[in-house]
Formats: sequence, C-alpha cells, structure tokens
Amino acid sequence: MNYTQSDVAEFLNISKAAISKWEKGRSIPEVVYIIQLSKLFNTTIDELVNSSVKHTKEEIKRLYHFYSRRFSTEPFDATVDEVDEYARKHFNDYSLLLQFSVLLMNHHQLKPQSKVVQDNAVKYISRIIKHSDSLFEKEQATFLLASIYLQLGQNDSVIELLEDTRLPKLPANIVLSLSYLQNDDRTQANQTLQAEVYQNVIFMINSLTVMIQHQLHSNSDQLIDRGLKIAETFDLNNLHPNSIMNFYLASAINKRDDLHSCIDYLKR
Repeated sequence: MNYTQSDVAEFLNISKAAISKWEKGRSIPEVVYIIQLSKLFNTTIDELVNSSVKHTKEEIKRLYHFYSRRFSTEPFDATVDEVDEYARKHFNDYSLLLQFSVLLMNHHQLKPQSKVVQDNAVKYISRIIKHSDSLFEKEQATFLLASIYLQLGQNDSVIELLEDTRLPKLPANIVLSLSYLQNDDRTQANQTLQAEVYQNVIFMINSLTVMIQHQLHSNSDQLIDRGLKIAETFDLNNLHPNSIMNFYLASAINKRDDLHSCIDYLKR
C-alpha cells in the first residue's frame, strides 16, 4: 500500500512537516517512530533503516545530464541544494554519490567561491570510501578527494592520501581477462585488456606532460621524443585529443627558445 505524508503523520500522531523533514534527510525519526513505521509498512526495522533503491547505470547517467542542464538553466545554489536533497534520499547508493561528486566538481567553476560544493562532494566521497564494497568506487572516490584537496591547496592531505598508491598496482584486469578466457569469453577478455592498455597509455602521456611542463627530467628532448612515439603508435590525436593537446602545449612551451620546434608542436 502507498501511504501519503498525511497517512503516516496521522498514524504516528505527528505533523506532516516532521515527515517531510525525514524524507528530505533534514532530521532522523526517533527510535519509537522507527518501530511504529516498521509495523505500518509490515517490515523489519533493519530493512526499514537500510532499504534504498539503487539506480541503474543508465538512470545515473540520465540524472547526471538532468542536473548538468539544471546548472546551465537554474540558479547555481538552488541546483546544488536539489542535488544534495536527492543524494540524501539515496545515501547508500554509492554509484550515484560518486557521479554526483563528479557532477559537483565539474560545475564548481561556475561559482568557485562556493564552499558548499566542495563540502558536499567531500561528504559524498567520504561516505563512499567508508562504506562502499566496490574497490572501483573506493579508488575513484579517493582520486576525487585528492583532486579536491589539491584545489584547496592542502598538499599534505594529498600526499597522505595517495602516497601508498606509488606501490606497484596489482594486475586486476589481467586476472579478470584470464578468467573470461577460461569461460571461453574471448570478447570480454579482449575488451578488458584493450581498456587496460588504453588507460595506461593515457596515464603515461599525462605523466610525461607533467614532467616536461615542470622540467622534472634532465633530458626533456628524450621525454618529448618518447611522447611523440606513443602518440603515433596509439593514434592519440584521434583517440584522446585532449591529453595529447596538453602534451603538445607543454612541449611547445619547453621549446619556446627554439622557434621552429615550438611552432611545430603548436601546429600539431
């Protein structure tokens, strides 16, 4: 049976306003009300407290685009509040919280002085890191948190958070692809390894870009040459133009005293 706010308020002998605050996550019902609610909805207290509808990937994608459009058409602060209100209703849907964190940070520059955007993103991310069972979600959330700390100039927090990630990473996708092969699923094995190679190439070209930009290596010419070979081998001009564009720009700046080389990299 579907109950209205009035039905629940009448059953508990409280105001509709109190029910509304529960729904919006602005307050939490007392234990006595939770017990009564479990009887009303004919469920256990555990199911009542922990229940939450999880969104599909497509639903999360649609929600991301919906609120992204809202940031373009509606007042910034009002949209942030809408996102937070929706997130609070689904606070154990960690895939949703992860994309909402990305959403907020992608639109933060619309009002960079707004502290609430970063605060909300950190709130969602911290919950993911603490409660999610997904290694992928935890890894993505950790990276986002480090990015926020970097924007805030909290460099020591970034180092503390990411320092251990310098250790060699376990080849999870290789193990996964071998499992697909043992199940005679060559398509999934191929897609998994192609994605792994592609991601590693992008990470490599981005790392070279930072090294060239900040002159971290004694031989910048060698780094540029390696980057150019990677770009040609993996056709990065077409596959990932943003990353390779940053590489060309860093190379051009590095070669600003060599006008011919500088212009050549800019033309690329």
